[in-house]
This record gives sequence, structure tokens and C-alpha cells, in this order.
Amino acid sequence: MSSEAVWAHFQALMFEAGGVKPNERDLLGSLREIQEYYPNFVPSEAVSNLQHLNVVNDEVLKKSFEVVENWKKKDSSGHSQL
Repeated sequence: MSSEAVWAHFQALMFEAGGVKPNERDLLGSLREIQEYYPNFVPSEAVSNLQHLNVVNDEVLKKSFEVVENWKKKDSSGHSQL
């Protein structure tokens, strides 16, 4: 299982166990933390994996994915992605 899939499953378990629905800020913060420690971690794949688990509101996922895509654009232009 990829690290992105592990992240998504962990997030899903946390949301389901805690009963608190995630928001964009929480997801992005978690993705940033993981990416700091694991440079090969691909946040867009992680968000996609989370989407397939059907535990997060589609609007939250859409917004999170848009931000992650902007990180990639900034990263490829040589700017910091955080």
C-alpha cells in the first residue's frame, strides 16, 4: 500500500472514529506535515485516495485538491510549496 493510501485510510479512520467531519484546513495541514518528512509523498494522490473512501464531503475534497495542485505549480516553478 502506498504512503498516500495509508494516509487516506488513516484520515478516514480518524474521521469515522472521532465522528468529526474534516475540513479543508485540517486535510491540508496534515498533507503539509507528511510532505515535510516524506518528500516523495504526493498530496494529490493522497486526496484522490481519500475521495475513493467516500468519507469526506466532495466540496472539501475539491477545494483541497485545488490547493494541492497549486502547490505543484509553485513547486515546479522553483518556489516553495508550503
